[in-house]
Amino acid sequence: MAGDHNHHENPNASTLQAAVQEIRCLEAQMATIEVEKVQEREKAKKAAQEEEDEGIVDSQPLA
Repeated sequence: MAGDHNHHENPNASTLQAAVQEIRCLEAQMATIEVEKVQEREKAKKAAQEEEDEGIVDSQPLA
């Protein structure tokens, strides 16, 4: 009986290890996506600011 019990623990341990590895992989993917989102927001904010700055320059009266 004890031999059977030990035999059944190994597949569970490897399954658990695989699940933990998959979770870590998914966490890394989520972190990458979050970084990309921040970069996209900063890029959009910069583009909007540049458009706004161009609008201000265009609206200045000519001397």
